Parts: sequence; C-alpha cells; structure tokens
Amino acid sequence: MSVIKVFKTGISLRQFAPALILTFNSLVWYTLMYALFSSTVNGLSLSVTLTFALYGIYYGAFALSAVVGAVFFPRAREKCLLAWMLLGTLATVLLPSVESNSLPVNMLVTLFLGVSVGVGLPSSLAYFADTTSVETVEDAEE
Repeated sequence: MSVIKVFKTGISLRQFAPALILTFNSLVWYTLMYALFSSTVNGLSLSVTLTFALYGIYYGAFALSAVVGAVFFPRAREKCLLAWMLLGTLATVLLPSVESNSLPVNMLVTLFLGVSVGVGLPSSLAYFADTTSVETVEDAEE
C-alpha cells in the first residue's frame, strides 16, 4: 500500500488534529489521575473494606455517568466535553483533600472524580470516532 493512497482517504487534518489531541489528552489525564488516586487511597490508613469501597465508588460512578451520558446526551458532545473539562479541573483540584481521614469527604471526592472521568472519556472517544473516516484502502499491486 502506498503512502499516497492513505492520504487520499479523505481525512482532513483540520478536523482530525483536535480530536486526536483531545483523545490523547483525555487518556493521559485518566492515566495520571488514576495513578495519583490509587497512590493516595492506598496511602491512607484505611481498612481493606473501606479501600475497596472507595475503588467501587470510583468505578461505579465512572460506569454510571458514562451510561447516563450516552443515553441522555447522544448529540450534545460539545457540551459534554466542555462540562468534562470543568469537572476534570475541579476533580484535579479536589483530589488532595482525599488525604483527610473523613470517610464522607473521601467518598464524595471519589464519586466526583469517577463522574468527571465517566462524562469525559466516552465523549472524547466518540468525538474521535466521529471525526475519523472509516474506509477500506485497497492494496492494489501494481
């Protein structure tokens, strides 16, 4: 397959570059936030049950907000992405407060962090999928 045929598929760099940057940024943000969250939660002097509960709240909020966002806001991707940027900023700022020994504060911050990831990650991946062109490039041997 020649390189020229790949560029003739109709993918516009003007539309594709923001989607690629947004998706890359969201995956990096998710990875770094999860690493920071897990090291913070594992560093607390909590029982195994409470640590498991915090992880359960995080993943439950992630899954529930992703499903709710997909069902109720299938066409409002731009608004979801803007809300996700705001939620992500607030969640990043609130994450140091998890180190307090107050369990309700830890649960609320964990819930908020899970919702912020659940709103943004599926929306950014869907935006990436919408801006890419899926076509089969025939490999003609010449």
